[in-house]
Amino acid sequence: MSFFSVLFATVLISVVSVWIYFKWKLNYWKRRGVHSLPTVVPLGNAFNMITQKESMGEHIMHFYNEFKKKGVPYGGYYFFNRPIFIPVDLELCKRIMITDFEYFQNHSMYLEKNNPLSGNIYALRSQEWKTMRNKLSPAFTVSKNKMMFPTITKSIDNLLDIIDELVQKNELFDMYDYVANMGLDVILSCAFGLDANVLKNPNSDLRKHAMGYFYPSFRDSTMHLLGFLYPWILDFLHLSIVRQEITDFFFNLTKNTVEYREKNRIIRPDFMHLLLQIKNNAKISEDNIGSFEKFGTNDALTMEELTAQSIIFMVGGYETSSATSTYLLYEFAHNEELQEKARQEVLKALSDSNEELTYDLVKQLPYLQMCVDETLRKYPIGPVIMRDCNKDYKVPNSNVVIKKGTYVFISALGIQRDAEYYPDPDKFDPERFSEENLKKRSSTAYMPFGLGPRICIAYTFGTMQVKITVAKFLARYKFKLNPKTEYPLKISPHSFPILPRNNVWLDLQKL
Repeated sequence: MSFFSVLFATVLISVVSVWIYFKWKLNYWKRRGVHSLPTVVPLGNAFNMITQKESMGEHIMHFYNEFKKKGVPYGGYYFFNRPIFIPVDLELCKRIMITDFEYFQNHSMYLEKNNPLSGNIYALRSQEWKTMRNKLSPAFTVSKNKMMFPTITKSIDNLLDIIDELVQKNELFDMYDYVANMGLDVILSCAFGLDANVLKNPNSDLRKHAMGYFYPSFRDSTMHLLGFLYPWILDFLHLSIVRQEITDFFFNLTKNTVEYREKNRIIRPDFMHLLLQIKNNAKISEDNIGSFEKFGTNDALTMEELTAQSIIFMVGGYETSSATSTYLLYEFAHNEELQEKARQEVLKALSDSNEELTYDLVKQLPYLQMCVDETLRKYPIGPVIMRDCNKDYKVPNSNVVIKKGTYVFISALGIQRDAEYYPDPDKFDPERFSEENLKKRSSTAYMPFGLGPRICIAYTFGTMQVKITVAKFLARYKFKLNPKTEYPLKISPHSFPILPRNNVWLDLQKL
């Protein structure tokens, strides 16, 4: 037999073997009596997401809707050859996130063994996560949010000054782009103690490196895929998901900031100072200032851990607040009646407080809060809640067992756009969140930040930033959709959060 014949036979046998292996893997749910949809080797059910025909949130919502049409309480999905469990029944979702949390403690996220900066509160697992959450929770109380209020308002005022100039020149601009840069200024100031002024310096090195987390390169996306499907490959080859130059940049940035503050005993009302209090083995001070006193011999946070928490605060806070603020302004521009109702609430509150926007005033805007809640319902920034089953779990009222190591995807977007819970779900209607209407549906039907013990630790900070941003816009401008802006907005298929695919152009008129 010739060399080429042997080569051909070897390749053929290999291809057939791989095909048989995938077909066997793609029958996982069928063998367990769980309903699933037809698959394609080797992508499983993920074709539309991998080819970027739809975002991950829309993609998983499609399967949620298909399973619901079939009348099944859950279904099986395949990301390539990895089986994923998708619950549909709301009570089952509640069990996974709250009641039976002990079985689903962790996010279905690869924790890099070769990168200590990946050890953030989102990625940490089991006891390590519990320990870190206990350390960080005091940093997100009402008093600490109030402490950072001036930092947020300063960045928003800078944004409004720039927009004033654009409005005066009658220039068309993408609202999301400007609000996002402002949001990055807020996060960099609070998380790293930096006056980055990204609004005026959008091409700075700091912004470029930050964008490495928000918009990963092809190389980074490939590493994410390997980490999800075959994490052992990354461990074996000592590969990191995020490029070394980016992690080195933020580690050195944090290290220099910490050393400078400790050497000069600088106290600043921000998240970085709260982390420094933890690092120095002191519990976070009950007052808003605190100190640098060290009450133990060992650091309660290493420099790597401190950097990791600052980075996840930046990543988690940037798009959440920026996109939500933009979507709410967009919906107000589409419905000027709702806009005016919210404006009158803000203006009345300002007139009662000597025209000063304070933390307490922002907290006392019930209609604006309803509008924020409705925005997060229609556009949940975390459209899919992902969990990792950490021990075998028998699904109630069935013979199905979710095996240890199986990932669970809960479609927050699907549930929050489900007509059973929200009639006419594509309509923007803040009255869904009136006290009367809240009593009519399960609280589990609303999960923009997750639910249960692993709910986003900083969600109150994020919603506070949204309310301040929108309140200041309402008090300063009237706005409507520019004819070039589409309604409804299409969702970008390139990112995990629900972000607009196209520009959000609004026509603003100063009051």
